[in-house]
Amino acid sequence: MHIVVKQHVIDQYRNKTFNKSCPSDNDIRQLIRNIILKGTRVCPRPGQNTYKVEYQNLAVVARYYKDKIVVITYLGNRKYQSWYNQQEVKKRLAVS
Repeated sequence: MHIVVKQHVIDQYRNKTFNKSCPSDNDIRQLIRNIILKGTRVCPRPGQNTYKVEYQNLAVVARYYKDKIVVITYLGNRKYQSWYNQQEVKKRLAVS
């Protein structure tokens, strides 16, 4: 099975991970591939055959096709996801 990691995913990894060592694009691709290969599908996401996949506290969104998997975005670790969700709730409450 072919795994496609888009440049957007690499950019999101750099934005959401406060890692000062700045791994190379290939290192990030390998990390994302490990999440896909070893992780579990946690919940469906909008779109056909699209799921949130988690492995070792890290998550991505991926779309599954017959012959390939396309990683759409990097969600970060659970702590970052929790913080982000809280920020979104605050924005929505401020608008209402």
